[in-house]
Amino acid sequence: MIRSLVPAAAALLLFQAADAQAAKVLRRGLDSEVESLDPQKGIALYDVDIQHELLEGLTALDMDLKPVSGAALSWDVSADSLTYTFHLRPDGKWSSGDPVTAADFVYAMRRGVDPKTGASDPAALRPILNAEAIIDGTEKDVTKLGVEAVDPLTLRIRLQALCVIFPLRMTDNSAMPLNRASIEKWGNDWPKPGHFVGNGAFVLKDWVPQSRITLVKNPLYHDAAAVALDEVDYLNTEDVQAGMRRWEAGELDEFDRPPVKELKRLKDTYGTEFLEAPINSHNFLTINMTKGPLAQDLRLRQALNMTVDRETITQKVIQSGSLPAYGFMPPVIPDYISQPMFFKSLSQAERVTKAKELMKEAGYGPGHPLKLTLIYTTSDQTRTQLLAIAAMWKQIGVETVLENMEWQVYLSKVQQKDYDIGAMAEYGLYNEPEDGLQNYISANSSYNYPGYRSVAYDKLFAAGKVATDVETRNGLFEQAEKQMMTDMPVIPMTDTLQHTLVHKRVVGWRANVVYPQSRYLSVTD
Repeated sequence: MIRSLVPAAAALLLFQAADAQAAKVLRRGLDSEVESLDPQKGIALYDVDIQHELLEGLTALDMDLKPVSGAALSWDVSADSLTYTFHLRPDGKWSSGDPVTAADFVYAMRRGVDPKTGASDPAALRPILNAEAIIDGTEKDVTKLGVEAVDPLTLRIRLQALCVIFPLRMTDNSAMPLNRASIEKWGNDWPKPGHFVGNGAFVLKDWVPQSRITLVKNPLYHDAAAVALDEVDYLNTEDVQAGMRRWEAGELDEFDRPPVKELKRLKDTYGTEFLEAPINSHNFLTINMTKGPLAQDLRLRQALNMTVDRETITQKVIQSGSLPAYGFMPPVIPDYISQPMFFKSLSQAERVTKAKELMKEAGYGPGHPLKLTLIYTTSDQTRTQLLAIAAMWKQIGVETVLENMEWQVYLSKVQQKDYDIGAMAEYGLYNEPEDGLQNYISANSSYNYPGYRSVAYDKLFAAGKVATDVETRNGLFEQAEKQMMTDMPVIPMTDTLQHTLVHKRVVGWRANVVYPQSRYLSVTD
């Protein structure tokens, strides 16, 4: 049944009528343009961040990155742990005023796995019965997905196999509910201001590309009384120097990733307003594993990896406090040991000597250079780092061309595997090894940037997913990471120390959280 969208306009008028002087407004930095606010299509960092402001899944993340009640008030698990029954909140409402029902989740999840949607990889939905078959096209009937609306407030989900972190998975953007009436009325324009109907703590008020995105408090949110902010303004800060100046001038309340060359001054000048902490984030180079000499010859990938002097990069080139990375998973995940590459114990001189031998064996060297193009998104800091890496590679007979491009163009090239090497950063929304490693299974179509395929890796990852105790689970994931670091589809560079400038008027910010949700924050006058 098509639902009326008229109440959304009425709610917006209430927002606009609020006393602007009394409004609690948080102004956040937005250092890359948002691609899409459709939670099943937008996959970039800020896309996902803002989707979590506008929509809420069955479960939600608290400020400790643990799953708590979201659109579902509670849930039951069957004796075999393969069936989850979620009980939705009786007071759950869309910003249009309509109730949030189990049918909304069924619609969204079927849409997410349907190949016709063109969704980004719906990782959170893959554990559900028949999801994999529908996603890969072997099952054409999306109604076979193991989701069922028992009644308006009861959603039953059957799993294909055990998934011990399923409640955590349900916080993912790909598992968020969707308002069918809005999508059917507006089509591809539904995630735009005036059309977006959500069930989250905030509502999309305005979106000016390359300038700002404005969210306002959703008075119909089930926990609206606990949301202290009236408005959240995301202001474009792709120009990091300009962004830093705006923060210093008081135009921004929060600004992350300030210029590295300014870190010491900022820390000395602003003291407690300069926050830093290790987070579940890392920087690496992704290698196209689908074509070309790098895909065909492990020796070349080993040589490139060994020649990157991570200590020089972190101590001299980019002095940000970040740590040299020799494994893929950042060292912040509880009870998990990141698995280093085989050459970590060698000196840098020994690594370069071995790299030259590998290049010669593969038929390359100064007289017959390996020519590569390294693509990256607009960033002076990234360019500085990549220029240093290109110089390091030159000593083993590699000629590197750097190619700068906007994020959307870059993402398209990486997803279409139209590149040699690309500079990449990843952030984990929660500190769990499955979250980061799942991107590199063979079946992952969007987040597997290298196009990495390994039967051994897939088997270890699959076994880790269904292990029921932490020690066994993490041990299997560690073996999977070790396999990945043996195959080297990526070149780990640094594990991130996040730097954030946060004015004292902001209350509740956590330095060690990749993205503190605005619903947990407040501001003082």
